Amino acid sequence: MKILYYLLENENFMYQWQRIHIFDELEKNGHKVIVFNIKNYLDFDQSNEALLRFLKKENHQFDLFITGVSSNKIYRDSISYIKENGIATLLICFDNLHAPYDQLEIAPSFDLVWLTSKETEGLFIKKGCRTVFLPYAANPFKFQPNFKSEIQNIGFIGSVYGTRSLKINKLIDSGIECSVYGTKKTSYINTVKEKINYLDKINSFIDLARFDIGRKVILGVLKSKLMNSDISLNTSDPNLNQYPSVPFDKMNYLYSNHSICLGISELRNTYLLRNPVHKLHLRTFEVPMCGG
Repeated sequence: MKILYYLLENENFMYQWQRIHIFDELEKNGHKVIVFNIKNYLDFDQSNEALLRFLKKENHQFDLFITGVSSNKIYRDSISYIKENGIATLLICFDNLHAPYDQLEIAPSFDLVWLTSKETEGLFIKKGCRTVFLPYAANPFKFQPNFKSEIQNIGFIGSVYGTRSLKINKLIDSGIECSVYGTKKTSYINTVKEKINYLDKINSFIDLARFDIGRKVILGVLKSKLMNSDISLNTSDPNLNQYPSVPFDKMNYLYSNHSICLGISELRNTYLLRNPVHKLHLRTFEVPMCGG
């Protein structure tokens, strides 16, 4: 199968995980993946126009078109053109648990919508989407035990933001040594021009208020504001070791050798609520696959 994958990919590990967990396994099973990177264009008008030109140049010789972008990055007309030329279309919703409205507008245009969380499936079905539910997993060819010498502390690999800091602070304040790889939230350097204004923020708030999990996210934000606490890592604590983000091959080693690997599942600031919202992440699978 020849697959065209429409992706906004920046040059950091946060945006390249699809190459490890999706592309690699597809290629190992005999499929060919061609990436069309939105980052190479000034705006989404340009990227959509270039996408159609690319398809014409390739004589539409693709079996499947896949993307996981939001509704403002891929246009209905583009999807219609792809389908008219005999190419099946798949939309992957990596964040449909807490941001379903990011993709709901474009979702009905696709032949199939892949949801990674079951909780908001009803919103997509109401829109007339054909859905399939498949949660996150990890690549067994890349994540395997790599035992060397034990690193005798707790390790966390990932962006530390919001109430994740509170959880790590609790550990180090209790005298438990922690190593954090990627201490700051990964910056999103977007070379594509995208208008962000107060109206967008208001609309985002309205979308969150329209479904149960979104309302919990809002409550978490409000509670953090009412606490009036500085939600940031206690970087002066001697029990905290800070390191930059690590490549995927080093993740294997760290997951295998830390005494304990921390997997934070609470969604955003819902950690502060009596009943937090939990979300599966890649590390939920990567850690045990490495024997961590």
